[in-house]
Amino acid sequence: MDDSQANSTHGQIAFPSKQFLCRVCLTALFATAAHLLPWEGLRFFTSEVTLRLSGLLGMTTSRTAFDTIEIQGNLIQFVVCCTFVELFFGSLPLIWRGKESIVGNLLRVVIFAGAIFGLNIVRLVLLQIAYGHGVPWTLAHDIPVGFAYFAVWVFIWRTRDWPAWQYRSRTCHAVTPLAANES
Repeated sequence: MDDSQANSTHGQIAFPSKQFLCRVCLTALFATAAHLLPWEGLRFFTSEVTLRLSGLLGMTTSRTAFDTIEIQGNLIQFVVCCTFVELFFGSLPLIWRGKESIVGNLLRVVIFAGAIFGLNIVRLVLLQIAYGHGVPWTLAHDIPVGFAYFAVWVFIWRTRDWPAWQYRSRTCHAVTPLAANES
């Protein structure tokens, strides 16, 4: 933060902007709606890519159901959260740019979808490698999920085009009480 920014907000209190609050509410709605759907095709596709890449890396693999694979003797069922579909849909209100054209925004969404899918596949394959080598599930699965969500949040925060904060004056204005004869 340079001196002009520091001086312009001196004596002011930051509050979340209306645009930020609106986008956060939409994020919650979009992520919840995405999570409520079964996404069977996406679960199959995500598990299939993970299965094939794990096989290419020399792991013993097989499919046992449309959403379940076996890698190195470990059965892994792919649920909605395994696809990052709720992360993708929840991010849409945050990556949409109000001043950009619909085509520009749709291109951004397509690129973002590919990036999220790629990040998730890398996470899932690394999970299989770690878990296959005896790393406990919590360490192999849950911690990388947290890092992935954090990385997406940092990306969104650094590339956003909407204001996150609005500032209000910190000074208090004295309220003069009404005189008895003015009431």
